[in-house]
Amino acid sequence: MIEEFLTVLTVRAVPGAREGGLVREIAGILGRHRRQKAFWAEHLQHTKECITAHLHQADPKEP
Repeated sequence: MIEEFLTVLTVRAVPGAREGGLVREIAGILGRHRRQKAFWAEHLQHTKECITAHLHQADPKEP
């Protein structure tokens, strides 16, 4: 929690990201990932596989 707070205070962000809460949300997600890494492993692997499968199906000529 303290590390997340310090991240929010010290990270450089594009204009509006801090005011919009984006920096705080990202710091929170990264903190939860560090604390719960073992529990996230299966989810992250599934997500990577899903993204990879969709990339292989994508048409490279589509924007």
